[in-house]
Amino acid sequence: MPTPRLTKNKLWDSLCRLYQEKGEFYSAVRGNRYTIPTLDRIARTYTIKYKSGNTKVIPFDDIYALYQELYRIGRIPRGFLNSASDCMRLFNHKTYLHAPGATLYAILPELDSAIFIEKGGHLCVDQKP
Repeated sequence: MPTPRLTKNKLWDSLCRLYQEKGEFYSAVRGNRYTIPTLDRIARTYTIKYKSGNTKVIPFDDIYALYQELYRIGRIPRGFLNSASDCMRLFNHKTYLHAPGATLYAILPELDSAIFIEKGGHLCVDQKP
């Protein structure tokens, strides 16, 4: 199993940098714009704001769990988080069965340059040395 390119702390640093520098990112498939209005360094969470104005607090541990899974298997299909069993296995909850899951996919390429979205919306990692 390949080791993730970034440690948990380095990935957190990338998220903090994204928040400080531009605070926004886009979904790869639909081009939806998401913003990060707040980042809690103590609780290690960040808030996603949707175009609708709705917000969702995301624990950083959930991002890192998906990040590790991606490095473990190399490619995660677009509908992966639509599976309650996959959500339970990775996160121990089913929170991402709807829109928040898309934001997890969209933010990872912003945090690690080896990650990209393949045509069709699949999350992939370039594991070349």
